[in-house]
Amino acid sequence: MIKKLIYNSQVNFFIRNLCYFFKALIPNNLRIPVSGIFKLKVEKNLNLKISTNQTSYISKQLFWEGSENYEYTPIFKSILKETKTFIDIGANFGYYSLLAAKLNKNIKVFAFEPSPGPFVYLKENIKINKLKNIEVFKLALSDFSGLLDFYEVRNRKYKNVPNLSGEHNTGSKKHLNTNKIKVKCEKLDSIFRGDDIEKIDLIKIDVEGSENQVIIGAIEIIRKVKPTIICEILEQKKAELIEKKLISLGYLIYVHHNNKLLKVDNIQVRNYIKKDFFFIHPKRIIE
Repeated sequence: MIKKLIYNSQVNFFIRNLCYFFKALIPNNLRIPVSGIFKLKVEKNLNLKISTNQTSYISKQLFWEGSENYEYTPIFKSILKETKTFIDIGANFGYYSLLAAKLNKNIKVFAFEPSPGPFVYLKENIKINKLKNIEVFKLALSDFSGLLDFYEVRNRKYKNVPNLSGEHNTGSKKHLNTNKIKVKCEKLDSIFRGDDIEKIDLIKIDVEGSENQVIIGAIEIIRKVKPTIICEILEQKKAELIEKKLISLGYLIYVHHNNKLLKVDNIQVRNYIKKDFFFIHPKRIIE
């Protein structure tokens, strides 16, 4: 009953904003998750509206710590300045898609999210921010076209709202408390053809273990235009496969630390708390 009251959007708005003034005194484990819509400052005079619920670790971090302290946001923002087309694979409720579309009015964003719950929030967030430069696809990306098994992770604590944890996957976490559904999948190479390919310069991949299949399905685009790729990699074996493919195409590997990119010779997943790796081709560095 108390949890239900706390996560009523109006009650949650009051409690979280009151507590925010004392956040220095509140340990992380006592900071309540966000439920409802909150404003997120992304530039001095620019805000995003984020519709979310209490299952989202991302929105909790954004609310309490701010966008500048979330993952690689400052680096992402600097890359956006010259980006024409951003492909967000595993968009969840759309943080990076929204950020890109809000900060760069000339960018075209293509956001892919196969999970029904996050997809609803993705569309809602685009709507409440009045963004016209994002196109959404309720679609998984892989190395083939067809249907695949998709495992939606259930939140044991909050069973009556869509789970925005970002753990939904195509099989890497079948052992968790999941619902198996069928989702449509495509290769990125099958979606973008001709002149559209030339404009692709930034791809973000966050697919909970299926990143190798995504890259295989996008290899012709990668080979042709050498987009910058930001990819979360959780397993060493998959890291080695991805590394081999991209290094053979001339890519350099970077990790992010203290809002800076550091070049590394290879990927050792276990050595990094942050599992997001940047693959940048020298032609992009020169540009």
